[in-house]
Amino acid sequence: MRVIGGPFVECPAGSRRWLWPEGSVWLLSGRIAFREILEILSVNTDVIWFPAYYCPDLVERARVMGFRVRYYDVNSSWGGGITSAIPDDADGAVVAMSFDGYPDSGLPQIARKLRSKGTKFVLDATHSLLSQMPVDYDYLFGSIRKWTGVSSGGFLICEHSVVTQPPSNGRGSPKVILEGFANEYRKYMETGVGSRSCFADLFWEVDRGYENAERGSGMYKEDLKLLSYWDAAGVAQSRRANALFLTHALQDTGLLAYEDLPDNAVPLFVPILLQNKDERDSLCMWLDDHLVYCDVAWHRPKGHPVGSDVIERRLGLVCDERYGEEDMGRISELVLEWLTRQSVHGNHE
Repeated sequence: MRVIGGPFVECPAGSRRWLWPEGSVWLLSGRIAFREILEILSVNTDVIWFPAYYCPDLVERARVMGFRVRYYDVNSSWGGGITSAIPDDADGAVVAMSFDGYPDSGLPQIARKLRSKGTKFVLDATHSLLSQMPVDYDYLFGSIRKWTGVSSGGFLICEHSVVTQPPSNGRGSPKVILEGFANEYRKYMETGVGSRSCFADLFWEVDRGYENAERGSGMYKEDLKLLSYWDAAGVAQSRRANALFLTHALQDTGLLAYEDLPDNAVPLFVPILLQNKDERDSLCMWLDDHLVYCDVAWHRPKGHPVGSDVIERRLGLVCDERYGEEDMGRISELVLEWLTRQSVHGNHE
């Protein structure tokens, strides 16, 4: 039985086509791009707002750099999606994103309103790289590693001049660590033999390498070349087809965060919402036991508002282009079997 899920180790190639906006600055990672934004913002403000459901490493980077961190609520409901509740009076700078690639229809209006009064709007496109929804912004950034399989890559678009420098290639560099990881993980994906926790620890080490790289570290040239052949259209078509399969298969479970797939959405994952953390962890463990590794995303960081529970309820079902209808059927059947088992034991209402 083959493994479903886990990091990308290949980049699907198509014909050469450059789909990125003019003026994009290519950096080693999304973390480096965000650090550059923080450096620019720090000149004029020390207040920054984050979603209550967000990457804790980026939040901590802002704290370390002296920002006063504020949180705004992220609402979640079965069928109603995962949406941001950004306050109208948010000052300083606001970081926002459309979660899992499903466009948040409220972002364009609040972005215009906040920018009109001087609040800087930072749009994180990591989850919505291929989705279509125009949102005004002062800074746009994202990581492409979750989508493409290239070993480096973060982009930044802003009006400021950004100076880049060649990244480290030496022993212990993120690229060298990641290439070793990719070789071993490729074998694991093919055979299912090995320790997932070992790979998780190694991938964490890679992330630390990207986090601690020098300011302005650029993307590796060979990765930039690979990116120019990335089959974005094929990726979008496959992801949408897989997401539609899962959405239809799980339509009556009451778990789906989104009841349908909007025409302008290309999902990173298909999010489902469990009743609580215990349920989410139970389903996650069940899927893990059957070699299906879905996305738990972020843990609750220090100082995180307790009231926002999406961190503990959400599970992202894999829908990417490495898989097809048979794999989506396997995922949905496992979820349905887990639900049946829970009902028999009276654990799920």
